[in-house]
Amino acid sequence: MTDPATSESTARASGWRNPPVLFKLLFALAYTVVLWVVVVEGVLRVVPVPGYRRSDLVPIETTDAKQRNTGHPYLAYALKPGWESAKGARHSFKHNSLGLRGAETTYAKPDGVFRIVCLGGSSTYGHTESSNATTWPVKLQTYLNEALPGRKFEVINGGCSGYSTFESTVNLAFRMIDFQPDLVVVYHNINDMRCALWKVPPKNDNSHWRDVWPRYQPSPMEPMFEKSMTYLILRRYLTDYFAVRSEQGFFAIVDYDPAEKDPYPKSMEEVNPQGFNNYRRNLKTLTAIARGHGAKILFATQANDREDFRQIKSGDIQLECMAAMTRIMRDVGQELGVPVAETATVLEAEATRQRMERAKKGIVPKTPEERNHDQEIFSGEVHLWDEGADLLARTFRDEILRFKLIQ
Repeated sequence: MTDPATSESTARASGWRNPPVLFKLLFALAYTVVLWVVVVEGVLRVVPVPGYRRSDLVPIETTDAKQRNTGHPYLAYALKPGWESAKGARHSFKHNSLGLRGAETTYAKPDGVFRIVCLGGSSTYGHTESSNATTWPVKLQTYLNEALPGRKFEVINGGCSGYSTFESTVNLAFRMIDFQPDLVVVYHNINDMRCALWKVPPKNDNSHWRDVWPRYQPSPMEPMFEKSMTYLILRRYLTDYFAVRSEQGFFAIVDYDPAEKDPYPKSMEEVNPQGFNNYRRNLKTLTAIARGHGAKILFATQANDREDFRQIKSGDIQLECMAAMTRIMRDVGQELGVPVAETATVLEAEATRQRMERAKKGIVPKTPEERNHDQEIFSGEVHLWDEGADLLARTFRDEILRFKLIQ
């Protein structure tokens, strides 16, 4: 006869050896969770796995501390006041309290100061120059003060990455004109060219190109959740958050796809003239605004690195359209009596000279990085190295003096 106590003890032991199905499932789930936490929350924080690095999961421009631009009701976006780049960054950027790259200033113009406002996109803002001090507006101020020591000059950088004459027209009318400039400098071409060549037919108000800057309001719990790699992975791959937030970059462009590297036409036959008409109209409007407020205006041809454009499929058509934009600038200048500084000629000639000097020494670039350093003027497209910005500033100084624009 079996002892009841012994039977009960044996049954309990057997139960542990053969647990119920539900218990097995719960154990497997707990094991999976622990393994996930160890791998995802631990290993992935220190081991860089492509697609699962924090930089792959959090769009760099979504973090307020890193976002140099902010939404604006009339400009789509503008520079964030008071923003500055991280310590130790390769390039140093700093915005003043009025949302401009440069030193602090005031709307009220000090007595005896000749004030110049510079309008443009990233090549005016100084996207690739090493610091605020090496941007061409700052250098221009220095060179003018040196050239005319009896005068006092202030040059204000009104440039912003991605701006075309559309944004600069609004920027001048609603913001920059309040600085009471004596001279307005317009350094625009490439962004207007790309507005004109965008993959959909251009509209007269540029709404085919410029989108509304996205307004993002995270929940109060979002910063806490973002500390979890699990949360970041699920948000990145199971929602449209990343696509919506990352596609804007510095800009806000309709149908922008960061993976689509060359969304432009391949021949002039495909180009709609509306974009060129827009550019002509905007240059006239900028002139009217400046003159209407007592300022003189100077157009300047935008220099570009032809060698860089030749590396892309639509490079030839982009160069052709930039040349067309330059002709329009000269035509408008002649029609309205606006002087045109031929800055492109000077910078492009110097870049060519430097390339030839290197070629004579047998220095032949083989990689994109080497091509960008086969001269010290252009860092790509229309962007400038410090030496290029310095040459541009000196050229502007010479042209301003040649045209007798300082009274």
